[in-house]
Amino acid sequence: YDRAWRVLPLRLRPRQPERIQEGPSSCGTGERPGIRTKLTHTYADLLRELGPTAFVGYDATAAETHVVAIVVDGERVGTLAAGQTGEVVLAATPFYAEMGGEVGDTGLMENGAGRVAVLDTRAPEAGLFVH
Repeated sequence: YDRAWRVLPLRLRPRQPERIQEGPSSCGTGERPGIRTKLTHTYADLLRELGPTAFVGYDATAAETHVVAIVVDGERVGTLAAGQTGEVVLAATPFYAEMGGEVGDTGLMENGAGRVAVLDTRAPEAGLFVH
């Protein structure tokens, strides 16, 4: 996770109503048994280990930060392959998380190696922002 990422949230972008939430936390008939319990433990463990995500979105619409964790299907992994969907935890973020009736920010993360689309931002544990 040592590469720096420039994160560019696009605020107030409406959520696509027909889009099914991607990622291991999606609800529905395709969800694998036990994944929700596994994720709950993963998020709690990440928060204990890493501490809360620094939110810089009140002062900035972009930020330079680094990836501190990646989660795929409830398991912590080291990388995401091209086209693979997962969840990314950053050290600091300008992305507002879905909470209190507000929709989570979407946008881009980029570095010298490429760009990653952020489809949603949420806080599964208080203080832990997941993109």
